[in-house]
Amino acid sequence: MPALAAKESFQQALELVKQLHKASPAPINLELLKTVSLERAMQLRGQGYNRDAATMLEVASRLDEKNVAWQGKLAARWPGAAMWPEPWLLPIG
Repeated sequence: MPALAAKESFQQALELVKQLHKASPAPINLELLKTVSLERAMQLRGQGYNRDAATMLEVASRLDEKNVAWQGKLAARWPGAAMWPEPWLLPIG
């Protein structure tokens, strides 16, 4: 039950940050949304939900498409991504 509670709390946090960014699209809120989105993707991946994690990472990559540092951060968190035709569908391990 604790893992489920943590998963739901993280989902709720992501939804709240999305609402915050929509209401006030300040740079600090975009950074918060990017961070929470990436952490949610990593959580999903860690739980074995690779397809959901891939979707989350794809969405996260579009939050700041022209930011090379952001794109690099995403790639660093999912090693080998550039080598795959669909980088977010990498196998774990």
